[in-house]
Amino acid sequence: MKKTVYLFLFVTVILFSGCSETIDIEIPENYEKADITGLTVYNAAGTSISSRLTITESNREVLAVLGTAGDLTKLKVTLTVSPGSTVVQPLGAGYLDFSSPRTVTIVSPGETVKNEWSIKIENP
Repeated sequence: MKKTVYLFLFVTVILFSGCSETIDIEIPENYEKADITGLTVYNAAGTSISSRLTITESNREVLAVLGTAGDLTKLKVTLTVSPGSTVVQPLGAGYLDFSSPRTVTIVSPGETVKNEWSIKIENP
């Protein structure tokens, strides 16, 4: 019986001492970015057809000019974003119509920066 009481007290002390500390993590300001750093375009056959990419951070615009003329209504893109950031308004997993610009929202790691980016794809 004595061993059970000591074991109970030991476990109780361990549980309460382990939960008493709060740890705050600060994310450096220069890490708080919500930018697109790269984009790859794929055609309906799954072949990469990107050629020239222009990223304008000041306007939050991405322009991809295809290497060969293709159907802009059936394209798939993959994005590369700032380290730790998240795409919260995704473009979707399937093939999409890029005959007009599409918008995507990127959020920084600490969720203090939220940027909307315009993605435009053109034929050469």
